[in-house]
Amino acid sequence: MAIYQALDALPLDEIERLLSQAARLGLEQYPIDERLSLTPLRHNENATFRVEAQGQPRYLLRLHYPRTSALDFTHGDLVLIESELAWLEALGRETKLALPKPLRARNGRLAVSVEIAEAGLSLPCSLLHWVAGQPYTRDLESESTARSLGDTIARLHEHGSRWQPPPGFKRTRRDAAYFQEMLENLRRVAAQSPIQASDLEIFSQSVSILVQEMAQLPEIAPFYGLIHADLHKGNLLLHAGQVRPIDFSFCSFGHFTFDLAIALSDMRPELRQAALESYQAVRPLPENYARQIEGFFVGSMLGTIYFIASRPVEQEWVGRRVPQIAEDYARKYNQGIPFWF
Repeated sequence: MAIYQALDALPLDEIERLLSQAARLGLEQYPIDERLSLTPLRHNENATFRVEAQGQPRYLLRLHYPRTSALDFTHGDLVLIESELAWLEALGRETKLALPKPLRARNGRLAVSVEIAEAGLSLPCSLLHWVAGQPYTRDLESESTARSLGDTIARLHEHGSRWQPPPGFKRTRRDAAYFQEMLENLRRVAAQSPIQASDLEIFSQSVSILVQEMAQLPEIAPFYGLIHADLHKGNLLLHAGQVRPIDFSFCSFGHFTFDLAIALSDMRPELRQAALESYQAVRPLPENYARQIEGFFVGSMLGTIYFIASRPVEQEWVGRRVPQIAEDYARKYNQGIPFWF
């Protein structure tokens, strides 16, 4: 049984109580002051807490408990979680990027298990240094911040293309099988949502084309390696003019143009060129990068739609936006018509 199912029958306030209790138990396993306060933040793929006290460093504690089945991608797999943290640890050691740096527990592990006896449940827990910054909202965007983001992504990719993961390292892949799985997930939830069969057919054609084109892309440096895989604004902070990525929970092996697709999709169109120029000042893009970026954007939207369509409260968005995405992006991609470049 996926770990999210163990608590979903409980009232929300009871879930929150149990998670706060688990967070405190998790904190006890790390070499910091256990009396620091815990403040719940948000709950998506993880339940997160700010850990702080006056005059003490801040931390971010994560309980790897997804809010919905659509986000249950690790199934409590400590190896997957520790692999994410191993990359973050290496990035902190080998680059100058301002990123969340993990703390090792007293037992030397990058993640630990926390027992919730009342629910008969064991949850993975991890702790990271707090990253300073404010949420990178649309009103804070400028050519300067777009260039900062392009430079940061390039340096992240530079490391992801050359770093040699340790034995046992395990992360998911943004490969053909991933996009095919997202399409099947979307088909599964379509019957309980306003998604039309005609739009599903357009997305199916997009995945077929994307898979064919990906077969021609070599999975080698400098265009393939470890990626963040979720570089939208909700995972970006702004500090002193510098854009800082956070939340590497989705980090995967993939083509670097996938990261650019996510980042550019959440950027004002007039700033995209500045971001790409800044990226290319650090490292090259493949010759057909524009087509790749647009294809990966369409493919990534299948996962986004699946997640949103899985939530009953979001059906108005699904009915309104999915036809637009199908027509404005997927159909054009299928016809070889650029929509961003």
